[in-house]
Amino acid sequence: MDAQLRWLSGLSLVLIALTGALWFLEPAEELADPEADSPIWTVVPSEVVRVQIERASDTVVAERREAAWQLTAPTDWPADTTVIEDLLNDLSELDRGVPIDVEPSQFGEFGLGQPPEATVTLTTAEGLTQTLRVGTVAPIGFRTYVLAADGTVAAGNGEVTPALLDPAMEFRDHRVFAFEPAQVRRVSLISDMGTLDVAGEGTEWWLSGFTRGDPDRVDALILGLLDLHLDQYLDRPDPIRAPKFRVVVETADGTTQELRVGEATPMGQLLELPSGALGTAIPETLALLGQGPPDLGVSHAFGVDPEWTEEVRITVEGRTWETTRNGPAWAVAGSDDPGAAEAVSRLGAVRVVYMLQAPPPPDDVWATVEVLTRDVRRVIDIGGLLEGQDAGYRSAIDRGGGSPFRIADAEVSFFADL
Repeated sequence: MDAQLRWLSGLSLVLIALTGALWFLEPAEELADPEADSPIWTVVPSEVVRVQIERASDTVVAERREAAWQLTAPTDWPADTTVIEDLLNDLSELDRGVPIDVEPSQFGEFGLGQPPEATVTLTTAEGLTQTLRVGTVAPIGFRTYVLAADGTVAAGNGEVTPALLDPAMEFRDHRVFAFEPAQVRRVSLISDMGTLDVAGEGTEWWLSGFTRGDPDRVDALILGLLDLHLDQYLDRPDPIRAPKFRVVVETADGTTQELRVGEATPMGQLLELPSGALGTAIPETLALLGQGPPDLGVSHAFGVDPEWTEEVRITVEGRTWETTRNGPAWAVAGSDDPGAAEAVSRLGAVRVVYMLQAPPPPDDVWATVEVLTRDVRRVIDIGGLLEGQDAGYRSAIDRGGGSPFRIADAEVSFFADL
């Protein structure tokens, strides 16, 4: 008897395990609103090439132009691609809804009369069009009243009416600048504090009145300018006459785009875009406009890279000291020299010292530093000790271009011991 009970008990466990496995392997049924069974329309956002929104106040039309959208009504203007695509995604979710038994005479109670809150017409690349009359947002259930093409009134998924009724200007592209980063050749930040002017391309950038620009920092500035967005447009005709900041971006074809930044208002910082349109932005997003030479200039005077520098030559008072990389070590006259590694490290630590007043160019050359990094040779001449407020510093200049810059004498005094 005990054996039979044990057998039955074991069989029960096996059946329970098999049942659990079968339940686990079966695909879960999608949860759906059983009441939302009335079809409205089918929208595939990626196939739509034209969006028309008719409201009582105006009609907004946006057309897809390759990867971007362009407004063609009520004005010709680049559209905010994110706004249009978010709207299409919301409209695509209005595929089904809860049917409502409504007489045509009652359509106005749901915002579906003549005129309705909005009438949306979508066109695909094949020329197929769909039109949907959109009413008010339902008081409960996160739904929007719509009138489908077959005359059915339904409460569709989502609350799309507020977006459809946005002022036409809100469909405009909210980006401040529109340029290709690789095409930028000059950026100027102009204010009462001075002018920061950086010019160049690729990895070669120069700061006016200073020395080299750090390519990574310059790239960050260019991309930061592209990230600037208006918070909202303003419908006012008067331009900014006394800007706090001006930002001028010049591209390879010689064209320029200028941003003018005005006073702070309760709505945000006033901006005048390169297009002439006015709007406001959150002041914190404009912090990058306050950058100066120390923010964009190279921080290390001689461009020594611990991993990629291959050769260093220092000529001081007629003597030349030279070292070359030998794997992880540094060699002098063909033999590894621990002192050479320390000297290269100290050379790489010499920093550019920025002050508002530029130093004079080197008079007599006290030393010349040559650094070979990734097949690019940089040559920097260093002058004698400066005097007055520059006491303790030397003036240096990169033969590749740029203006003189300061270095601390204490950081290069070890040259005399090489």
